[in-house]
Amino acid sequence: MSGARNGDAAPLHATSRGEPPQIGEIDQAAIGTTNAAPALAPERASAHTWKPDAATWEAVKRIAAGSPAVLTITGYSGTWPRRAVSRGQATIQVSTDPVGAPVLYRDVR
Repeated sequence: MSGARNGDAAPLHATSRGEPPQIGEIDQAAIGTTNAAPALAPERASAHTWKPDAATWEAVKRIAAGSPAVLTITGYSGTWPRRAVSRGQATIQVSTDPVGAPVLYRDVR
């Protein structure tokens, strides 16, 4: 990850084993006879995840605070660990405004 404006931020590197996605805790009282517990779609179940540790997240916020930064995620082969098999990029920016309440995200399809 690096600053997108003029490349002024040093690249940040982090590694992850790419754990499979997990469904969080479910309130069993919300499951009735007309619905079922959530399940991952096959394409999601075969995906990999990454959650930065506290120090990495602080570095990400520092790099992307108030200006765009390019986030590149590269997947490597388990058989050949130096061989990239996938890559994706996104430009992100972290607001410098304070958050006065919890931020919630829900992916609805």
